Amino acid sequence: MYSPPSLPQPSFCSAAAIARPTVPQLVNGAIWLYLTGLRQFLPTAVLAVLWFPGCLLVVAVLNDLLLKLADQGSNFAFFVQPFSLALIGFSMAKSFALATAIGKMAFARLTHAPLSMVQARRFTARRKGGFLLINLGQRLCTILAGYILLSLTRLVFAEPFELGFEVIALGIIPLLLLGMAFLWLVARLAITDLPLATQENSNAIASFETAWQLTRGQAKRILRAIVGLGLVIFPPILFICTVAVQIRDSWLINSSDADSTLNLALSIALLHSHLIVIGILGIPFWQSLRALIYYDLLQQNQSQIQAEAILMERSHSPSPKIF
Repeated sequence: MYSPPSLPQPSFCSAAAIARPTVPQLVNGAIWLYLTGLRQFLPTAVLAVLWFPGCLLVVAVLNDLLLKLADQGSNFAFFVQPFSLALIGFSMAKSFALATAIGKMAFARLTHAPLSMVQARRFTARRKGGFLLINLGQRLCTILAGYILLSLTRLVFAEPFELGFEVIALGIIPLLLLGMAFLWLVARLAITDLPLATQENSNAIASFETAWQLTRGQAKRILRAIVGLGLVIFPPILFICTVAVQIRDSWLINSSDADSTLNLALSIALLHSHLIVIGILGIPFWQSLRALIYYDLLQQNQSQIQAEAILMERSHSPSPKIF
């Protein structure tokens, strides 16, 4: 049985003396939040995972209808196409808001705030436009950085014998530096939407600025927590994927060739079903860790501010006179 995360009370003697939970404590705390709140988190995680694919299915049906109407010479397709694009954007924003509601609920459990899952979902639903902007910005930055890293990797290792090992050796150095920069960026962007989910007077830009300020100098610690969580959840994810692939392969082997269409449909369904299960079980885990990191960073930031205020007050207080 996991115990609640132990977040020690800071000592205000000096800013350097502030005690902090270790990375294993953060991971243990995320597991505790996950196990004790899974009953609350799971329905929202199901909606967050299925909302966007469900809307994509609706858009696919609409596009098929539009093609049929276009073949018949109808102009109705011109008016429905913007609706399809708006539906995709709305579904993405809704999925991001639902996922972040789990993080808000986990943060409320840490701060002992009286909050229900319904209230958390209503709060994040009012700000789904901001969550859409933040998450699209996150993904754009990481995809761009990942593309640059992948392009440099292919350039260095594509033709090793033609380039020569000296060139490869020189290319590994900037490759490693760029890889470290990519990981640093991932850590700095890990909690950018949580201030928007937890603070009353906030918007997308203010949320990004707050998260960027809190994660300054904390990238290494955040990465260690993410890696620790990955080591915990990777074995069950690998087990789920292995079982799903074995079920799919056994079905394909034991089925007749006459049912090739059915086999293909079942194969696609199994592939996506285990990804959906992984998403449903993984989102609460990830949101719990993010909430705990955010809580830890907030506590550390407030402790530093109070410690600096106490030190400044002591430095400006008049020294006692000695007679």
